[in-house]
Amino acid sequence: MISITLLKSSVPGIFRLCLMFACVLFACTDDQDSDQTGMDAQLFANPDQEMEAEEGGNLLLKDYTPRTRLIVKKTRIEQARYSVIDVHSHIDNNLNPEDAIRTMDSLNVRMIFNLGWKNNYGEELKRYADKWVKPHPDRFAVMANLNSDIINEPDFRDRAVAQLREDVANGASALKIFKDLGLEWRDSNGALIRPDDARFGPVWDACGELGIPVLIHVNDPVAFFDPVDRFNERYGSLAVEGRSSWKGKVDVTHEQLHQYYENIISRHPNTTFIGAHVGVHYEHLHTVEEWFDKYPNYYVDLGASYKHLGRQPYTARRFCIKYQDRILFGNDIKSYPDSEVYRYFFRVLETDDEYFEHIEPEARLPWKLYGLHLPDDVLEKIYIKNAKRIFRLSP
Repeated sequence: MISITLLKSSVPGIFRLCLMFACVLFACTDDQDSDQTGMDAQLFANPDQEMEAEEGGNLLLKDYTPRTRLIVKKTRIEQARYSVIDVHSHIDNNLNPEDAIRTMDSLNVRMIFNLGWKNNYGEELKRYADKWVKPHPDRFAVMANLNSDIINEPDFRDRAVAQLREDVANGASALKIFKDLGLEWRDSNGALIRPDDARFGPVWDACGELGIPVLIHVNDPVAFFDPVDRFNERYGSLAVEGRSSWKGKVDVTHEQLHQYYENIISRHPNTTFIGAHVGVHYEHLHTVEEWFDKYPNYYVDLGASYKHLGRQPYTARRFCIKYQDRILFGNDIKSYPDSEVYRYFFRVLETDDEYFEHIEPEARLPWKLYGLHLPDDVLEKIYIKNAKRIFRLSP
């Protein structure tokens, strides 16, 4: 260790002070060399150091999982207040229908519609119908899908309509359109196919003639088209959890897709359209209200939308009450009837609970939910009455 005594006699004034300070630092560093070995790799090896880093503002967003200190009422709904018809689920065909029915009975879910996995046509649809629908026609229903392999074929219109008629004869109760139309399907030149493309017109008209609705998903949340940056409220979903951002991937906007969507509804007034996920209007409910007022053939389901309605409880409650005849219950979470998922839906619709979490923590929502506390007559329509009327189900 360097002696500080010699420095005192040989260097005057402020320089002597600076040299003394430098020597002390050198000595400390020299003594602690062995202690520093491997420290970079073990920086947060113990909880105390990790806590110090977090308190210093170095916590990563992906690790931020706050626990609220708010104490409020928490209501557990074991069963829906009225029997439920779920018009929006995707059921794994490998499951046992009897097991599903037992879960449904425990929740007061009367019927589930399976919307398929984009291949519900022909033999695949028939296979599901034979296993689930025919043995239990009052508990399960199935929707047909379009065959995306033929959308660019010259005879697509004729083949699609013929397949639809066959699927309805085999038990299909509706046609389900996925958001691939508008965001993924492309023509032979590589351009995105617009949802209002003329090739689909005969399909929509055929649904009207057959008396079946079209449950259609067009678009994604507005935030999914915005830059994935510090201003995007779904940053946790898009950058951390990995959901699909469309920014830079498609040459279409949220607003344009909604215009194409509206064109379909307005041009085919004799066909009933059910907008999946509140028609993806949940960030701007006033637009679905405008569509309801203009188009009597338009309805919406609530599939996977409770997280959006529950953050605007006053607006959503007014919306559900005013348009109580145009809204249907839907699930769209999990590939089987999950008890806790349904109970979460019931809690959003039935209670006045405050500040609770969405059922999917991996969505990393930056908001909490509030119950809508809907009146009984509105609940009954959303849960069952509207679906019975639209799908012409027996009492």
